[in-house]
Amino acid sequence: DIRTVKVIEYLGGGGFADAWKVQDTSTSICYVLKHVKLKPDLKDDKDKFIQRIKNEAGIRAHSDYIVKCFGLVDFSSNSLGILFEFFSGQDFGDWIRNNKELPWDDKKQLFY
Repeated sequence: DIRTVKVIEYLGGGGFADAWKVQDTSTSICYVLKHVKLKPDLKDDKDKFIQRIKNEAGIRAHSDYIVKCFGLVDFSSNSLGILFEFFSGQDFGDWIRNNKELPWDDKKQLFY
């Protein structure tokens, strides 16, 4: 339940959303809470957007390459909270910068 988490740290954000590392207060398990800000022109599509997130969360694919979605909360008329599985480590941009010895062609393969 998204309402039973405490914020640990801000992870980052952009024009669409901000993300925080949060911890479940009853289990001490860490998650990522993504706060999605809906643009005014998308408010009419909010129900479709929520249904899409619920559908994707329901997939629950068992894969090391898919981050699991655990919950969704409607914060306000123009924002949502989505609770995701948390993985510690560095973000992809940092990984690329820290692996400068990796040949450029190998780095390119990561995107195609």
